[in-house]
Amino acid sequence: MASSSAFIPVRRVFLRFKSYDKRLEKGIERIRTLGNSVHGLKAGALVRMPTARSRWTVIKGPFRDKKTQQTFQRKEYNRLIELTGEAKVVNPFVNCLHNEIFEPHLACKVIERSYLPASKLFNFALKPEYRT
Repeated sequence: MASSSAFIPVRRVFLRFKSYDKRLEKGIERIRTLGNSVHGLKAGALVRMPTARSRWTVIKGPFRDKKTQQTFQRKEYNRLIELTGEAKVVNPFVNCLHNEIFEPHLACKVIERSYLPASKLFNFALKPEYRT
């Protein structure tokens, strides 16, 4: 039998979204509200990360003259959501996101962190020979 003071591991998952489409926030907001509706799961606020820009210049004409050039730019929008909850709740939710919810123009990177109490890692009880 498990004791009543058994520790339930808390798992933090950071979902980092990337897209070239500016309508990125609508899909992510839907994922965040879905996460808040799941019992035992807390989805943090949507964090806007810096937008990455790629710029390049090409010559307009087919000849070697470099007088007319055209510049192109591509923006990559980045957003972050933090999900916190028990591992038995967070893991199925993230798997569900990967399998069903992601839109084709949306890329996601999952960064996981698990936290344990210090008592699980260290023994704080002193041995009898070290007690004063």
